[in-house]
Order: sequence, then C-alpha cells, then structure tokens
Amino acid sequence: EGAPQRAGQVAGHALARLPVPVSVDIEGGFADTPEAVAALAAELWRAGVAGVNIEDGRPDGTLTDPALHAAKVT
Repeated sequence: EGAPQRAGQVAGHALARLPVPVSVDIEGGFADTPEAVAALAAELWRAGVAGVNIEDGRPDGTLTDPALHAAKVT
C-alpha cells in the first residue's frame, strides 16, 4: 500500500549513489487506472529512474485486460 507513495523518495536515495541508468519494476503500476500509473512513472522519472517495467500479470494469476494494459503503457 505505501510503496507508490515512497517510490520516488526511495529511488532518488538509491540513484544518488549509482553511476548507471536504473530501470524499476513497478509490477502492474500499483494502480488500476492509467492516470495513477502515469503519476507514479512521472515521480520515478523526476527521481532519476531511466525506465519502468509494467507487468500485465495480476495477483490472482490472471492477465490485465489488454486495452487497459495498453492504456497504462502509452
């Protein structure tokens, strides 16, 4: 639950010590709406993250609806 709120803070702290680009696996974006996923990605970008991986798997073992997943990654 608290992961998205602290993601930028934690990433920024870690990135300050690393001389290489960093990609972060944000599972399904920690949200069901494309807007919330975009907000998290923007926070991570501001912290210096070079890229994010957004998975299509859900905790119950099913896959995210393809249209919703496409909206999250575009």
